Amino acid sequence: MRWAHAVQPAPDRRATRATLAHTPPASAICSHRVGDIWLVGGASDTGGAMIRALIGNERLSGVTARLAPDRPTGLDCCPLLKPDGRFPISDLAYPLRLEPRPTNDAAFFQALLEGVTRIERLAYGRLAELGTLQLASMRSVGGGARNAIWTSMRKKVLGVPFLPARSVEAAVGTASLVRNAIKEAR
Repeated sequence: MRWAHAVQPAPDRRATRATLAHTPPASAICSHRVGDIWLVGGASDTGGAMIRALIGNERLSGVTARLAPDRPTGLDCCPLLKPDGRFPISDLAYPLRLEPRPTNDAAFFQALLEGVTRIERLAYGRLAELGTLQLASMRSVGGGARNAIWTSMRKKVLGVPFLPARSVEAAVGTASLVRNAIKEAR
């Protein structure tokens, strides 16, 4: 899963942009400049690959239909396939937590989604600690953006409005930013 946060240029943010753009690798932060916008974020080994490995694409719609987001599992999953030293916690030995595994696949899937959502909240909190603007709204792309139940879980935890994306394909947003930057450069 990747987190990106656009930081618009402004005189009072110049030092923050420069700091974030040159944050040492140990912080697990990455920055990409697209025109006058910095895309600041990070990536973790949680997300789609983890869901495919532990649940499987063929079972997603069946277990999604049985999710009960109004009744949290209370499990503290850290849904990773292997220890992960990437964003938002830069620790190569950071352990995955998949136990205790509920026997009910829907409950297990919900616990995984709850864990991914907690990691996402930590990620945006970490970006804010490093000087980005507070998260004000969300546009989601990728496979998870198609899951309305998970989106409702994320809305509750992140506490910001979720706005519609032009496309749920992950590359479309970046391609749009690049296209706009090229237009402005001409």
